[in-house]
Amino acid sequence: MTRICTRCSRNLEVEPAIEGIRGLLCFPCKYRLDKRGGEPFEIAMRQFDHDRVAWNTLYGARHKICSILRSCSEVAFVLSGFGVLLLTFFQRHAGSFGHLILIGAGVAVFFGTLAKLYSCPDPPNRPTPDPQARFGQPIVVFTPNTAADGNLVFSTFQNGYPPDWDRRRLDCLQRDSHSCRLCASTQRLHVHHIKPISFGGSHSLQNLITLCHACHMSQEYYRHRELVSHNVKANSKHWVKPYTKSDGVVVEGHSRRVGRRGRFWKSIWQSRKRNKG
Repeated sequence: MTRICTRCSRNLEVEPAIEGIRGLLCFPCKYRLDKRGGEPFEIAMRQFDHDRVAWNTLYGARHKICSILRSCSEVAFVLSGFGVLLLTFFQRHAGSFGHLILIGAGVAVFFGTLAKLYSCPDPPNRPTPDPQARFGQPIVVFTPNTAADGNLVFSTFQNGYPPDWDRRRLDCLQRDSHSCRLCASTQRLHVHHIKPISFGGSHSLQNLITLCHACHMSQEYYRHRELVSHNVKANSKHWVKPYTKSDGVVVEGHSRRVGRRGRFWKSIWQSRKRNKG
């Protein structure tokens, strides 16, 4: 299977390839599409631009004439209504106001009839981005690649980083020219797992990407931004003062981690369980 990005034509044999609507996408292309509103929105915008040009060519001038005629018809109706209002207050001049009402109604009907003759389809509506289609859980496509990954046993290593992680990390940095793939920064580089190990990802080069610290911390796939902030909070320690239990045992002062509790972590565990199942 050929792994080529459908947008930038980059070779993705030893790079992360993300499944898109019209083929595979590299991580930067997928990320930028989601920044603009998602791939469905991008496709809808291209179709909208094409339909708008076609509509302007066929109906642009006709629509302008129709709009002017409708405006004239509305003005005539307003004048007729104004004549009716004056007629209620100045009944002595009923004849003059009656002529004004008839003339206004006739002009309104005339322009309204012309507007119907020049009527045309409405212009295409501009699409709006769908929040559900942005920064969800991208489908990373994996293919066996023993030459690049080395020992495949360590690709699915679950207990932290595999023994050959230093080599894998160096290979990822060298592949990406020691620069962030999103902003081209060369400072504070991280090697990021696009699909987390706990969600069924791997340590393969086809799941690793080089990002700077800022881009890494701002990732939104798999709720990464929330995950990092809650991880920092969960790993922080707080001081517990000495206290006495109900059975009389005295507990000395000590440091305790906050722990991974609450609705956020419950939703994360449930999501990971669904992905594994």
